[in-house]
Amino acid sequence: MTMETNKIFAAVLVAGIIAMLGGFMADLVMPPRSLDEPAYHIDVPDDGTGPAVAAADTGPEPIEHLMAEADIDRGRRVSRSCLACHSFDQSREIRPQGPPLWGVVGKPLASIDGFTYSSALQEEGGTWTVEKLNEYLWNPRRAIPGNRMNYRGIRSPEDRAALIAYMKTMQ
Repeated sequence: MTMETNKIFAAVLVAGIIAMLGGFMADLVMPPRSLDEPAYHIDVPDDGTGPAVAAADTGPEPIEHLMAEADIDRGRRVSRSCLACHSFDQSREIRPQGPPLWGVVGKPLASIDGFTYSSALQEEGGTWTVEKLNEYLWNPRRAIPGNRMNYRGIRSPEDRAALIAYMKTMQ
């Protein structure tokens, strides 16, 4: 090693030591503390219990009256939150987390070949009607207990109607 390399190495080492000492000094001057209670409480139960669900125990609002005027572009925007697990295009790409949603409206539940559905969804039976999609998108775990969809649901009836209207265009 040359003298120049040693100087660079020493400078980096000294800078690291100074940074660590600065952190220790900051902890002494302003010690970290935890809050006694959360600064902002968010009610997001994902097991179908808790205050948020208790307040909304009546179930999803009917959306049939909203479907006629539902905004397809709004539904497309709402669908972006689903893209992490589902595909919406004609390729009907099956992802490990969720089946493709192209043409799902009017299809039997758990009917897409190549995707492994939960036993709860397979046993549910029926068809993906507007009413069934409304209930499922409102709270998947409550609509079909035991399914594997890890999503808290869409609370806004307008957003659910827009998403379902968008999905109905995919036939």
